Amino acid sequence: MRHAEAEFDGASDHERPLSMHGRVQARSMGQEMRAAGSIPGLVLCSSALRTRMTLDALLTQWEALEGDQPQVKVTDELYQVRPRHALEILNGLASDPPSVLLIGHEPTISTLTALLASPDSNATALHTAKAGFVTGALGTLDLATNWSQLQPGGAILKSVQRPTPGLTPH
Repeated sequence: MRHAEAEFDGASDHERPLSMHGRVQARSMGQEMRAAGSIPGLVLCSSALRTRMTLDALLTQWEALEGDQPQVKVTDELYQVRPRHALEILNGLASDPPSVLLIGHEPTISTLTALLASPDSNATALHTAKAGFVTGALGTLDLATNWSQLQPGGAILKSVQRPTPGLTPH
């Protein structure tokens, strides 16, 4: 998932907050994921303020759900990471969570998604990933292997979803 829309100013690039529109985008995506039952087992999040704010908005939308909340790891490693290194991070997961949400930045997120997508992937979603993710977009990949064995072309890209405008912003 690419972080939601950020302000253009901040003390540094790392400290740019979400814009008001970005806050609505993140809440909207959290609502959509909750409605679809797509709550991950693990969230890996860049340490940048805009990604952490995106994560907070998602978690707020998911907290009313019964059951376990996802394990969360915020790390500097995902800030300005290259796609191949992000894949190495996924390969190095100590446990084998059933699902992982990686919240990061462009062009890494869309490039990683396209890199992992097999030829059997949804053609429209693959085209979108190759073109780049809009803010708040979420790519959904299905794996046929565990995280430690994931390689380029080793997943089926099912969809790339944009936040739905007009959802209730609470």
